[in-house]
Amino acid sequence: MLGLYYQEWPKGYIDHIDGNTFNNRKSNLRVVTQSENKHNPQKLYKNNTSGAHGIYYSTARDNWVVRLRINGLDVYGGSYENYEDAIEARKQLEVKHGVDKYSILTKSLNHDNHISIFQNISL
Repeated sequence: MLGLYYQEWPKGYIDHIDGNTFNNRKSNLRVVTQSENKHNPQKLYKNNTSGAHGIYYSTARDNWVVRLRINGLDVYGGSYENYEDAIEARKQLEVKHGVDKYSILTKSLNHDNHISIFQNISL
């Protein structure tokens, strides 16, 4: 669709900002790299127990561990006793690596089982 708006096919991938592939309004489309496109929010895996992307509980460490995948490599974001600290660390890691605009964590917050935990977190 974006090619129709600009009369040529853009270089890169077409991203639907709101994640709805049927919403082809120009304001909802942007050109991104393949790496950026992979940072779009996806459904949480069934075995996800944290309710957020890139955060898991390590029984070996007895802590919440934060990670972010950038260009196929895992970036370690630390381990935290407090879940809210892990959420904040993940947000900061996204900002540091420039992927916060793709709302990975924000979309994760819509997970039905954990929405009440996140209500007071400023995004």
